Amino acid sequence: MNLLKDRLPQDNRPLHRTPFLLLWMGATAIGWFVVSLLIVIADDALSSSVDIPLALILTALFGAILSLVQGWAIRQRYGFIPRFWHTATILGMLGGSPLLHHLDNWQDLSIEYFACWFGIVSLAQMLVLWRVNRQAWFLMVIAGLATVSAGIVYYFGISNYIVDEFALLIGTLVYIVGTGIAMLRIMAYPREGSIPKRDNTKADFRPQHTLNPTPFMLLWISTFAISWVILFSAASVYYEIIDNAVYSIEDFLWDWRVHWLSLPLLGFLFGGVVAVGQKWLIERKSGRTFKRWLLMSTLAWGVAAFGFWGYVDAYGNTYSEFALLALWLGLPIVVQGILLWRQLRGGWVYALAGLVAGGLGVYIHIQANDASNYTLYGLIFGAIVQALLSGAAFIMLHAQSQTTPSAQPN
Repeated sequence: MNLLKDRLPQDNRPLHRTPFLLLWMGATAIGWFVVSLLIVIADDALSSSVDIPLALILTALFGAILSLVQGWAIRQRYGFIPRFWHTATILGMLGGSPLLHHLDNWQDLSIEYFACWFGIVSLAQMLVLWRVNRQAWFLMVIAGLATVSAGIVYYFGISNYIVDEFALLIGTLVYIVGTGIAMLRIMAYPREGSIPKRDNTKADFRPQHTLNPTPFMLLWISTFAISWVILFSAASVYYEIIDNAVYSIEDFLWDWRVHWLSLPLLGFLFGGVVAVGQKWLIERKSGRTFKRWLLMSTLAWGVAAFGFWGYVDAYGNTYSEFALLALWLGLPIVVQGILLWRQLRGGWVYALAGLVAGGLGVYIHIQANDASNYTLYGLIFGAIVQALLSGAAFIMLHAQSQTTPSAQPN
């Protein structure tokens, strides 16, 4: 973000540019998370693929998530939301419904579908933002770059397996990063008279303050959602490019019996991203410095990654499979709870949230055992519980520390 400091206005707003970008990108991550889960549930419960009516419903839901989360971030940072933002975003996403329909039915895609998915919603948002700033056309440029990026991956066969999904993934990464940076520029200089009268008083920005519970939880959940997207992106890059092109590396890992090293690396990647976001949030919320948070959290997720892979690779609903899922969901939060215990009285509650998350993940797995995707349900719903419980536990600890003396670090 240091590269943007010379190009973007200085911040004196309640929501800094870093959490704004996290929320902007996290909105798309949460949208895909929810829509993908509903597609899996529809497949299990209804034995149905995504037909056109369902595609319209899912894309409308996707648009609603985008409009609400991104709109909330815009209001928190700039004090107002452009007129018709919610309506334009939802209608724009409806224009991309053909891609979702074709993607789930294994039909061949073309660049027109990528253009509809990225371009129509960008056009709708650009029309809404045009009154705020004439530079809103930047959104269409970013949509074009995302479409071209996805098209290159698709047409040149960079991926050898799930080429459609991989192309969409690359295009989405280009789109969310590009549009997030563009919005920082567009909304920073609104034209005179473009701010709704009822929001004029809210546009008088104040110095930054500590995060309230609602933005804290949104940012906390977005951190986990973005980490899952990065994890799947890295896995796709490895399995679709490196694993198919550089056989010598794979052979070296197996010949020397060190292929297990890829598991902690997976955990380090996921846990490192989560830990960076968590550290920023808890220090901004509490005003305290938590030493060794990044190191110990990343190491904990590296160890927990053995549970992740063992659970995904296991069969038979054995007790060892349950223990592996509980290890992935619970160990990192327990370690973080121990770190918090040194500075916040009652830090054991945060550690307990990790144990509860692991237990609920196992319970969800057992309840979904009759479904064909029960492993996915255990991971996904367990991850949701993990993010919600850990975030809520920290908010409770922080509130308690404001009313009672807290333990000081040794």
